[in-house]
Amino acid sequence: MAMNSHAQKSFSVYGELLGNGLNASVNIDYRLNSNKNGIGVRLGYALGSDIDLIGMVNYLIGSEKHKLEVGAGVMNISRMLNDNILIENISKGLKLTGSVVYRYHADSGFLFRIGWTPIVADNSETLRFWLGTSVGWRF
Repeated sequence: MAMNSHAQKSFSVYGELLGNGLNASVNIDYRLNSNKNGIGVRLGYALGSDIDLIGMVNYLIGSEKHKLEVGAGVMNISRMLNDNILIENISKGLKLTGSVVYRYHADSGFLFRIGWTPIVADNSETLRFWLGTSVGWRF
């Protein structure tokens, strides 16, 4: 029995420590094609920080298990960040963010990510260095 194109698309759900949500976030990633590489979209909700939502477009390249993820998007900061030990003096509003991440897909569906998740702060000249790691599940 042939699968329709919608059934072949791939969802991932994962939690991220640090990363684009600064402290922690819960994320859904949806691949727009059936081979699990190529373009996808991500929507996240930050936990324990002053960021509400994360929205990104990303691109995966690589083998079945080992991939490079490159992405760009925005995060909404709901109030000025000036009390965080690592990140301070970022005003509220939409901020650009990105990702250059190693992504591991196990046969079982387990997902692991680790990489660079920069934040472009109050002007295009302020790039904040930031890292993140994630664990989750693909289905």
